[in-house]
Amino acid sequence: MLPADHPLVYTQNLMLNEFKSGSGDPSSLEINITWGIKNLETSKRDKWDPNDLGILEWDENFTVSPVPNQVALLEFCDYLTLESTLVREGNVDCWIKNLDQYVQR
Repeated sequence: MLPADHPLVYTQNLMLNEFKSGSGDPSSLEINITWGIKNLETSKRDKWDPNDLGILEWDENFTVSPVPNQVALLEFCDYLTLESTLVREGNVDCWIKNLDQYVQR
């Protein structure tokens, strides 16, 4: 067994106890998906600056108003929850699901 001050043990303890990620589980990440982005210009960004993501261009024509678009988002959420191997234990938070439940009530 390695001593507590060994770099590997220190790093492991840091990752397990100090690094916060998805759902508070150090072995998972929270991923957010954003719809309606037309382009992300990254050629002039500073790759060493984590806050400099580039220049975002929104797709002004994107809308979730049409029912088929809403159905597609709902089906995407269902896929992530029920079938995707990327999601642990169906842990998906979809705003469109919350909206659908609200409208159904």
